[in-house]
Amino acid sequence: MTILLIVIYSYSLLNLFIGILQLNKHLIPPPSNSILFVLGSISILITLFSIKYPLLFLIAGFVLIQIGAILNGIHLNGKVTLSHQLIRFIFGLIIIILYSNFM
Repeated sequence: MTILLIVIYSYSLLNLFIGILQLNKHLIPPPSNSILFVLGSISILITLFSIKYPLLFLIAGFVLIQIGAILNGIHLNGKVTLSHQLIRFIFGLIIIILYSNFM
């Protein structure tokens, strides 16, 4: 369980860093994409403190980050890179399933 939490929070902190960096450096013109990364990361970090609904915050965080990544792909490449999004989706799904089994 400890390794799973380290993976979850490392992923969240990495996406939080990316979102803040994009906001500060204006790397992605629509700031809504970066805000989705930040909000998703904060939602995942809330799972540490949430007593009632940690799985709900975890799912919401992964969904927000996934939407932000899709919007970034559309903005940067003009299309959605399915392989990238599929890997992100499967990673999030595995983490959610493992987390729900250890709760």
